[in-house]
Amino acid sequence: ESRGGRGGDNARRGVLMDEEASTANSLWGPYLLNGERVQYTSRVKKYRHLSVKTRQLVLTDAPRLFYIDVEAGKTKGDVPWSDTLRVVPKTTTKFTVKTPKRDYEFNDLNGGGTRRWFDAIEAVKTQATRS
Repeated sequence: ESRGGRGGDNARRGVLMDEEASTANSLWGPYLLNGERVQYTSRVKKYRHLSVKTRQLVLTDAPRLFYIDVEAGKTKGDVPWSDTLRVVPKTTTKFTVKTPKRDYEFNDLNGGGTRRWFDAIEAVKTQATRS
């Protein structure tokens, strides 16, 4: 089960609540770098050409955005972080993460949807520019 902020203003902004963040960090801890903390995560369908894969998409405070094949127990890829990274909504659950070299297509399966991903990524980008 994935966590994606449920309740109050923080959930609307895509920020995990304390209890959910703790659960997310323990669930996905083996995939995190030293000192990294999960900011948002959910199960998604990832589209690439004709391929459709179910993955766990994880956003951390590093900042880092990566996806895991939960069944295989492996990190399958990273979305390269840059100042120009952005989320483009397609529908309430489908969105594209645009990077300078590639677009990543996702469909949120947990119902948090495009808005939560947009808000979470923007919050991490803002945090990163302040650091």
